[in-house]
Order: sequence, then structure tokens, then C-alpha cells
Amino acid sequence: MPTIFIILIAIVALIIIALVIILVRSVSGGNKDKPDIETSISQSPITPKQMKQLKQPIDRVKDFLNQDMESQGYEDAQSNSDSGFKQQKVLELKEQGRQECISAISKYEDKIADLDANITIYTNAVLFDTVEKLKAQKVKYQKDIKRIEQMQTELSNDNLKVYASYGRGFAKWQKAIAEGLIGTEGTGPENWN
Repeated sequence: MPTIFIILIAIVALIIIALVIILVRSVSGGNKDKPDIETSISQSPITPKQMKQLKQPIDRVKDFLNQDMESQGYEDAQSNSDSGFKQQKVLELKEQGRQECISAISKYEDKIADLDANITIYTNAVLFDTVEKLKAQKVKYQKDIKRIEQMQTELSNDNLKVYASYGRGFAKWQKAIAEGLIGTEGTGPENWN
């Protein structure tokens, strides 16, 4: 009779182990719609869409703040060279930057929530090495959120590259117009009707 109990306990233990393995595989394999970075990098060539997917949210915020908007400023000044128009466009860029920061923070908060759920699952499965890796990733995401919050406060600084380059392009058009009006016959103020 005791051997039957030992066999039953062994069967139950095997079933529990199998369920844990299935659970772990389903949790770790649940993000198949997201590209694996190593697989994506080994494929050639990487499309711009794949590059965008590989970037972290903080990278998109950095890209926004460091983009060169000089040609956009020049083009906008061609349609309306009023300084009020320029100020409105800079305000729109600031709002766009604020939205980028909010979106990035939200994405990190979602990632942290997923990590917290996985930490609980792996802790219950007694997979402590995986738990430590997940906790380290969580700390990195929390640091990225703090950096994004700093960048969000920097949005009010008019000397950021994105604003300065836009203003430079805008000023180049205004300068070109001024030089054209002064240096070209028949285009002076007396002929502006």
C-alpha cells in the first residue's frame, strides 16, 4: 500500500513540474509579435520599421530633442515669415516633445508592470536567477523614466537643438528675403503694392 502512495505522489509531482514548465514557456514566449533583437540584427538589411521597433522609448525622445529642424524652419518661413508664426511652431514642437515624453514614460510603466508580473511568476517557480535579471531590467527602466522626466523639464529650454535649428532655418529665409529685397532692383519698399 505505501508503494502506491509513493507512485501517486511521484505522478502528482511530475504533473506539477510539467505545468510549471508550460507556464514558464508560455510567459517567456508570449511576446512573439515583438521582434527578437538578436534575430532582427542578424537579418540583413534592417528596414527602418524594424529599427524603430528596436529602439527603446527613451531613444525616441532623444531623437526628437536632437533632430535637426533647420530645413523645416526654412520651409515654414517661406509660407509665413512672421515671427509670431515661428513662435507658434516652436510651441507646437514643445508640445510634441511633451507628448513624446508622456508616451515613453507610459511605455516604460507598462513594461515595469509586465516585469512585476513575471517576477512574481518566476519567484513562485523558484527561478531566482531569472528573477534577478528581471529585477535588474526593472531598475534600468526606472532609471530611464527618471531621465525622461529630466528631459521633459528641459523642453522649456529654448536652446535645445530641435528649437535652435528650427529658428536658424527660419532666420535664414528671413535673411535671404531681406538681402533679396535690398539687393534686387524693383523689389524695394516703393514697389510693394
